[in-house]
Amino acid sequence: MVLDLECELEGLKQAKLEIDKKAKDLERKTGVVEMKETEEKGSVLEEQLNLEEALRESEEKTRSMESNILKLQETVKEAKDIIKSLTEKTNEAVNEAVNGMDNEAKANGLNGLKPQWPVVAASTGAIAAAAVVIFVCYGKRR
Repeated sequence: MVLDLECELEGLKQAKLEIDKKAKDLERKTGVVEMKETEEKGSVLEEQLNLEEALRESEEKTRSMESNILKLQETVKEAKDIIKSLTEKTNEAVNEAVNGMDNEAKANGLNGLKPQWPVVAASTGAIAAAAVVIFVCYGKRR
């Protein structure tokens, strides 16, 4: 009976050693898993920070582009105003010239001068185009 108990005690000691060995192995594996989780969290956090920085940069570029668009719209409006003003002045000058020629023709006894409107319109367009070219060249120098 004592031998049976000693054998059983040896078996229990052996089983305890195996359990301790398995427990240490599990603790080591748990440590490895925790370390991997920490590394992954760090990697995810780093990636999130990189994405946030990229988003901030993108938003800054967007604001800059919007500002540039507003400036360009103002420049276009100024150019349109200048073109409109030059067109009006050109039309006035052409009308005055035509009226002056008409009055001169009537004074000389002619039936009147009938302006050729396509020619007048083409010359007005040419003057407006020249004004645009001048404005663009001047705008590039600023």
